[in-house]
Amino acid sequence: MSLLTLLWRRIDELQRKSGVRIALTAIAIICVGLVFGWIYARGASLRSDASAIVEAVKDSNLQSSDTVAVDFATKGTVEVDGRIFGNATLAAEARSLYDDSGRMTSPMAAAQMLLRDRVPANVPRFLLEHGDTAVLLGSAVLIALVLSIWTGLAAHLVLTAIAALLLAAPFYLAGSLPWSVAAITAVTLCFCFLLLVRTTAIGLGGAHPVAAIAANVLREALRLRIAGFFIGVLLIVLPLLPIWIDPGEPLRYQVQTFLSRSIGLMFFLAACMTVFLSCATVAFEIRDRQIWQLMTKPVARLQYLLGKWLGVVALNVILLVIGGVVIFVFVRVISARPAKDSEDQLAVNEQVLVARQGTYPDYTRLRLEELEAVVDQRIAADPVLMSEIDSQEKSERDVRRDIKRQVQQEYWGQQRTVPPGAEKQYEFRGLERAKALNAPLTLRYSFDIGRIDPHEVHPVLFKFSEGRYSPRSFVPAQAHVLTLPPALIDEFGNLSITIENAGLMETPQGLQKTPGAGAIIFKADSFEILYRVDGFEPNFVRALLVQLIKLAFLAMLGVCAATLLSFPVACMLSFTVLTIGSLAPFLGMSISEYSIKADSPTTWQALQYVIKQIASASEWMLRAFGEIQPTSLLVEGRIVPWRAVFETLAVIGLIWSGAVFVVGYAAFRRKELAVYSGNT
Repeated sequence: MSLLTLLWRRIDELQRKSGVRIALTAIAIICVGLVFGWIYARGASLRSDASAIVEAVKDSNLQSSDTVAVDFATKGTVEVDGRIFGNATLAAEARSLYDDSGRMTSPMAAAQMLLRDRVPANVPRFLLEHGDTAVLLGSAVLIALVLSIWTGLAAHLVLTAIAALLLAAPFYLAGSLPWSVAAITAVTLCFCFLLLVRTTAIGLGGAHPVAAIAANVLREALRLRIAGFFIGVLLIVLPLLPIWIDPGEPLRYQVQTFLSRSIGLMFFLAACMTVFLSCATVAFEIRDRQIWQLMTKPVARLQYLLGKWLGVVALNVILLVIGGVVIFVFVRVISARPAKDSEDQLAVNEQVLVARQGTYPDYTRLRLEELEAVVDQRIAADPVLMSEIDSQEKSERDVRRDIKRQVQQEYWGQQRTVPPGAEKQYEFRGLERAKALNAPLTLRYSFDIGRIDPHEVHPVLFKFSEGRYSPRSFVPAQAHVLTLPPALIDEFGNLSITIENAGLMETPQGLQKTPGAGAIIFKADSFEILYRVDGFEPNFVRALLVQLIKLAFLAMLGVCAATLLSFPVACMLSFTVLTIGSLAPFLGMSISEYSIKADSPTTWQALQYVIKQIASASEWMLRAFGEIQPTSLLVEGRIVPWRAVFETLAVIGLIWSGAVFVVGYAAFRRKELAVYSGNT
């Protein structure tokens, strides 16, 4: 043991020498550059070849006997710019890519088939398909290596690599490659977390009290079992999530499931860690009287609170960076899995791993004079209501307001109702940006037909401005999508879609229209056009920024609450705010539907009223916390706009956090931390 200890000391002394660090840094840069540079170049070459093959075969037709289609179907080869791709063994598989009319059904599948023998077997497919992922992963590896070298953890990195290989070896020998990858990833993440904590602590370890206190919080997080538990669970479970996703599901659902579980788990565990750590780091120091020694130093109470908050926020940044990189890489890994068909692959690329903006059709409102006329008619037709108004039992103003709301809702409902055999036209406006981007459009619709039965399938026809129509079918209350070309948008940025409640039936006389089984009814947000406005990567970063702002507010709340309350009470308060804020959208919906029964006892009515007012006030104050749901937006492939990020920063990051800090500091300033009771 003494020999090993001596050897470790010699290695540690060696790795701390500047010359050794410079040499190791140069070796790391060269090795990472060569490996990932070759992967990037190889992937770029394959993507270029795939694009050329797609262009060559996409218009080929076997019935027309053009050269490309015949060579591909009989010889299994395609010639592009004098280069021949494929071989004779692919001929049978190539013929299956042409439909009965002789048209190519999936040009990308043909390209993948022809390039199959040129793909390196020892390189993960997702790195070859996505150059940005190769650059990101290579940069992350290089940063980790350089930081390990210059923070004196190079030898620890080698030991970590050996431990990871030993842990993964049994799974690999048992033929379970996913579990071996998960084992290596979990060990690597734990090392990366310790590396970033140490690096950040060194960076914050300056002479300024705020930075010094923040660095101490980072070190404290490694000692506290509460914080360490949530951090450890996050770093270990994240690599296991892809294994627990059923590969038999459509690829779109696999990617969406992983995004939902991974981001939700990361925020939940980070939020729990934030609450416990922010409360513990202050409450325990006050309870154990450690703060006495700190306050005797030139540290103001303002600096103390800011330092504690900064330390917790820095820890959250580390967790989100590590978790974000892992989630992004695993998203690429899962998206490289085989898709059910070409539509499934298209859905992943154009409906999930994108940032889409949605627009709804224009619905007209009743004009004020028309609305007033309808209200007058309804009041005049109800003698009981008129007598209640005359006797001042009910306020005429309130009655007219309620009837106006009801009439307007009914009018909108009529616009979103299509009787059997009838049709209605809907106009989508403001699609100039979608037309300029020339990206595919996605029509998302969810229809009801009077009853919800998942075993029923009903027909519907969509007609477009150019005269073409698309027969579709739908299951009541389930969301469906239809991909549309951007050419349907006119020069003014408008798109007209007509819903016809009918289906097509084959008869001896040809196709005949048959009316639907019932009226098609849909909600205002159940008929929508979506189009791509940004990529997945920047959208993912914006989502993480929103999560970080929320975690920063929780950190401020925990730190300030612990200055006044004990650890359990401060945690309870923070978790209550977190729960109400997260459930604010559902709470608001419940409050709007909640009504106090008039036949209840007076005492019970008063209690219900008080409860409703408390719930309404809580929902109003914390509404902004739950209004932006970046996880659900990412899962649905919707954009997390910069406007939402800045609004979250302004409301939650500045106003809420600032208000909590002012209250906490004002109370902490007057708090008696130590009372001298000795003899003078």
